[in-house]
Amino acid sequence: MNLEQLSHMTDHEWDNLIAPWQGCMIYHHSAWLRFIADSTPGLRLIRFRVVENNVTAGYFAGFIAQKGPFLVLGSPLYGWNTDFMGPISDEQLDLPKFLHTMESWCRRNHIHFLQMGHPALPEEAMRQAGYLVNRMSHYQIPLSTSEERMWQQLRGKCRNRIRKGIANGLSVEKCDDSSIVQEFYAQHTDVFARQALAPNYPLSTVHSLVRNLLEAEGLLALRIRSNGETIATGLFPHDNSHLHSFGIASWGKERAACPNELLYWSAMQWGGRHGLQSFTIGGQYRQSPSGGVFKQKFNGELVPFLRYAKALSPPLNVAYRAYGMWRDFRSRHRAPWDGKIREKEA
Repeated sequence: MNLEQLSHMTDHEWDNLIAPWQGCMIYHHSAWLRFIADSTPGLRLIRFRVVENNVTAGYFAGFIAQKGPFLVLGSPLYGWNTDFMGPISDEQLDLPKFLHTMESWCRRNHIHFLQMGHPALPEEAMRQAGYLVNRMSHYQIPLSTSEERMWQQLRGKCRNRIRKGIANGLSVEKCDDSSIVQEFYAQHTDVFARQALAPNYPLSTVHSLVRNLLEAEGLLALRIRSNGETIATGLFPHDNSHLHSFGIASWGKERAACPNELLYWSAMQWGGRHGLQSFTIGGQYRQSPSGGVFKQKFNGELVPFLRYAKALSPPLNVAYRAYGMWRDFRSRHRAPWDGKIREKEA
């Protein structure tokens, strides 16, 4: 197996190549890769064709970053607002060969650290290959072309609050331009300020997301309006199969009007009408809590997603494993709300 670097490929060519593969996700699309590059200066994009016996076995995209004295290859790295990347392939990918080939390329190019995450990477096989595993979780809600089926899967209180939002005169508006950026970020900042926290990403990140994904028709942007004013906003990246919540936000003084439930329900309706299979919501929890009470009302399944990391030099490997032990200890002994926004019933 070998890696053929695709240095001069256009974004359009890349998207056409990866589209037929079952491992392709929104996070592999050129629009998302541009979003990462715009949001995190100093990254270098690499894209590969994975070849075995002169046959294409898949593709791979990632970014090289400088972290102190070390070069890191992330597909993805933490802080990129990206759940998954990793190899774009199918069930026939020879994983041990792929990992060996990828690590050999990294060593030849003086890459010290490799991090990947993809639903198709099995935990036990990655552990056996020497990768440390970081377990996180998020909610997955099945979508359906039957709106009635989706409605019935919601908990009773959630349905009541959606009805209440509509009775309060709230309306949903789809936004197809960048005007939503300032509204979303102001409300996002307000959500964090109510808990004495700073926003977890800058305004430029939202600008980059909306600019790149709206242009590629990979973003559902929704407003909730009341009496002509925007009181809540939501940004939902998507591909042809799955819808994801980048974030929702609302003014604290408007919570009693129930805009947040209506936001998620409206996104579910849109996804169902467009034939999408699932809707992922929730933060990247680093332990396995029951989740926010708000998210539980949508009756989604709290499912793990895994990030795999391996240091490719012995000293760094020892240091990273020590860090992993410290992180796990901290995770077991911290308060449940440490490191994430608490969500309460409105």
